[in-house]
Amino acid sequence: MRIIDILNPAEIKEFENPPIFSYQQRKVFFEIPVGLKSKLNEFVSPVNDVGLVTQMGYFRACGRFFRLNTFRENDLLYVCRILKIKRETIDLTSYASTSLARHREMILREFGIHHFAGLYREFTLEEANHLATKQFSPASIFRSLCDYLRSQGVEVPSYNTLAVIITQTLQSFEKILLERIITYSTSGQIAALDSLFDKLPDEVLGRNTYKISRYKTMVELMKLSAIRENMIKLKELKELYHLLIDLINSLKLSDELIEYYANYVISSHVFQVQQRNQKYLFLLCFIKHQYLYLNDVMIQTFMSTTQQTLRQADNRKNELLLEWQAEIQISQAEIFLGILAEAPLIKLLQDTAFSLEKTAEEKFKIIMEIIKNPQHNEFLKLVPAVEKLYKESTKAQENKLLYQAMTEKSRAFQIRIAEMLRHVEFTATEPDDKVLLALKFYQKKQGILNLNAPIEFLNREERKQIKEGSNSFNEPLYKVLLAKYVHKSIKSGKINVGVSHQFKAFEDYMIPQDEWNKNKESLMERAGIMYLKDWENIRKNLEEKLSSQFKQTFDAINKGLNPFVKKRKNNTLQFITPKKQATIASTVDLYPSDLYVPIFKLLHTVNLHTEFTKKLTHKMEEHRRDIMPNRINFATIISWGCNLGIGLMAKKTKNITLAALEKTSNWHITSKNLLEANEAIVDLMDSMPINAVFKEDENLLRSASDGQKFMMALNSIHANYSSKYFGKEKGIIIYSFLSEHYPLTYTTTFSAGDFEAWFIIDGLLHYQPVLIQTPKKKEKPMKEGEIQKNEEDDMETNRLHSTDQHGISFINSALCYLMKIEFQPRFKQIHKVKLYGMAGMPITQQTNYQINAGNNVNIKIIEEQWDNILRLVTTLKLKHITPSVLLKRLTSYSNKHPLNIALQELGKLVQTIFVLKYMHLEDLRRIINHQLTQIESLHQLSDELNLGHDGLIRFATKEELLVMARSKQLLINSIVCYNYLYQTQKIIEASTEERKEIQRALSNSAAFAYSHVNFQGEYDFSDEVLVDILEIDMKKAMNLEL
Repeated sequence: MRIIDILNPAEIKEFENPPIFSYQQRKVFFEIPVGLKSKLNEFVSPVNDVGLVTQMGYFRACGRFFRLNTFRENDLLYVCRILKIKRETIDLTSYASTSLARHREMILREFGIHHFAGLYREFTLEEANHLATKQFSPASIFRSLCDYLRSQGVEVPSYNTLAVIITQTLQSFEKILLERIITYSTSGQIAALDSLFDKLPDEVLGRNTYKISRYKTMVELMKLSAIRENMIKLKELKELYHLLIDLINSLKLSDELIEYYANYVISSHVFQVQQRNQKYLFLLCFIKHQYLYLNDVMIQTFMSTTQQTLRQADNRKNELLLEWQAEIQISQAEIFLGILAEAPLIKLLQDTAFSLEKTAEEKFKIIMEIIKNPQHNEFLKLVPAVEKLYKESTKAQENKLLYQAMTEKSRAFQIRIAEMLRHVEFTATEPDDKVLLALKFYQKKQGILNLNAPIEFLNREERKQIKEGSNSFNEPLYKVLLAKYVHKSIKSGKINVGVSHQFKAFEDYMIPQDEWNKNKESLMERAGIMYLKDWENIRKNLEEKLSSQFKQTFDAINKGLNPFVKKRKNNTLQFITPKKQATIASTVDLYPSDLYVPIFKLLHTVNLHTEFTKKLTHKMEEHRRDIMPNRINFATIISWGCNLGIGLMAKKTKNITLAALEKTSNWHITSKNLLEANEAIVDLMDSMPINAVFKEDENLLRSASDGQKFMMALNSIHANYSSKYFGKEKGIIIYSFLSEHYPLTYTTTFSAGDFEAWFIIDGLLHYQPVLIQTPKKKEKPMKEGEIQKNEEDDMETNRLHSTDQHGISFINSALCYLMKIEFQPRFKQIHKVKLYGMAGMPITQQTNYQINAGNNVNIKIIEEQWDNILRLVTTLKLKHITPSVLLKRLTSYSNKHPLNIALQELGKLVQTIFVLKYMHLEDLRRIINHQLTQIESLHQLSDELNLGHDGLIRFATKEELLVMARSKQLLINSIVCYNYLYQTQKIIEASTEERKEIQRALSNSAAFAYSHVNFQGEYDFSDEVLVDILEIDMKKAMNLEL
């Protein structure tokens, strides 16, 4: 049996060798437990002492044992020093194999870990079989198995042992799948799959190509030609999908597995797929994945087009309104003049009628003269105009003009979206949904509508406009209004698209209820959230924290113990955030003016220490070992990260061809690979001792996230309008997560119209480092009344995350709390933030000043929904779905979904506890502000990197935008990592006093300094280069006859 390549050689080497420890980590991992200390006294040979302690330290860090010849010299020196043994007396070749085995047994017993054998090997096989049904990437299964073994208290075996298990599992699983295809497939289904390898006639695409190649890429632009092309593909894939769906369902494949096989087809040449035994399996997954993805594309196109059309109609309405107002100016002038002329006559009539000096006969004669005045007739002629003006000056006129504008825009709008509405398969959360019923009627009638079209979903005014007469029907307006309501229903979660990735019903993203009911305990264990099992304990914990924090905060204010709180004139509180105490300016020049490093040399240096290019593997699993040359990788990353494009980069570089850049870009530079490449750099920075100088507290992991807006050059479906930032253009947001010690840990992209709060959990779940607790150098004195930290509190955390106003949401507060992350947003006006209480701890108004006291949270609904809350958190922790996708659907239900309400209520409580803490601790406010200021400053570096195309983003697809953003992230991380390495070298070479100065200077600086980095390249004025590049014959040029 051939063992499949799971990891590349560099990754295998890393796995089979002990980790590289910093000095602080050695102090933690090689601390000898009491149980083993007594054993050391029993050993005769010092080799046994050193061998036992070294093995123990490595096992404590990694959960596995390593070969003796891999033990690191620095670790042996440290162990010898703490054991007071001379290093030169230790020869590991004399460490007997029997002693080594016996010591391993002692270490396993000490830490309560089981051997990887017998029953535990069987458990591992079961877990591998389970993982094979969820994710097929061997590397992903390998990592998940290692995590599973450590969570279950089982020794992690060697790479080869796990590789054999994974190979057997995958081969067995694939064999079962292929047998199912043979059993359940029909001749018609096989013929349809085979037809994908047929060549299309030249006239279809203008060139000879395979049918399957048409479905590999979708055009993610708003152009009409792109919409038409995608609609043709949608109809063809829809027919194939429904022919094959029963066969696909019989395979019982997870979405992750379907995506894996589909990506193999997308990345491979046609002949490579055609020659594989598993070709039908690959094609089935390809059809389903691409059909669902194309539905996503079409819905996003529909949403953007509808929003754009409604905005255009509103603009057109405003134009019509201005025209109408210009017309009525004339009428108004006539009316005003008429009133002014009529008023004196009416006054004369009144004076005459009520006069006591004139007889009745005299009055009658005068009144008759006045009435005969022709001015009255002119005045009466104005009455119809007045009536018309009255009617038209109401809100109805504005609405009428809006409907007129919609009617005008309808034809062009229908050309774009009519086919989408007819062919996309919509469902609704309620079967009798009025909008869905109208949409089904529209689909049934193929978009040809009449008086019988359903109008129940329209409001009274809209119905009136649709049917102005008994036999009239405004079809163009009806179609625009139908699209408007469909758009609204999709956003609110009332209408879904089951055959899509992004627009399913919320419940479809969760762990299925049946699976949850059967395996709740094991799923929660796997997710590591058993501490959430008992809601009553959580409730008591929250009540105690709320009570303590409320008392602490307001006691300090009421007793005048908090000097950073002042009372305003309007009786509200002002919370002052002090600046960090000024330090003596350092004389150290961290980055001398003569230091100027070209970006490609910087990448090369960082790669020597992180080998991040080893993560840029080939898309196809069988070519996983293939890595492109580093210089080509660097050029490709710069072309993406600096927004140059590979075409322009090929022109700017020597010795690298466009073909090489295209090959690297197409086969090696993926958003997933770049994520792993960034992780390699971040891992090094996390392990370097120098990161401590940038941290307020080494035992806390602080991070912050923020979005940066970029304008688009292409009309992508993934971009949106924002008049505030882009004027009349479209743009995207690149959303990044920055750790306190400056690595960018995660980056994603989304439309400028999306809510930033949806994407925060994505980054927090992606980056989950193990924080090694180190002894505190000096405990800060506690403020009077400050709450003592409860070390036994199951919900205590050492991970903190900050964001600005755009990232604040009650759901984020709730989810972060449930995942043991303290969510610490920055509030603009903290005194206006509402504080919520509990039945056992209500928020009471204060006597001397005003606070924004809210109602008590609804504890009952949290308790009722606790099981669903646990199911949601487990779904997210086990990475069944990207959190932002799930949260976008959950929050779209207009707060009516009971789980949404429960999370909002829990979030109110968690946020209130934090806000009270935020009010009380001025240092906390300062640190949060500093964190966010740093990531906002980082945007300047991001702008500097945006070199090409006048800063406009020229990528359109979701994958392209992610590759661009993560290439930019990699460049920034490389700059930070280079600065780490450069400053570490300076510290190594410095004297003791100089070291202190450098560290002090670094603690007051940002690690993403870039003034010494050359992004643009270098000028070459060498004699070899300074040649006539034209070599024109001037004699012929001057004698040229034109």
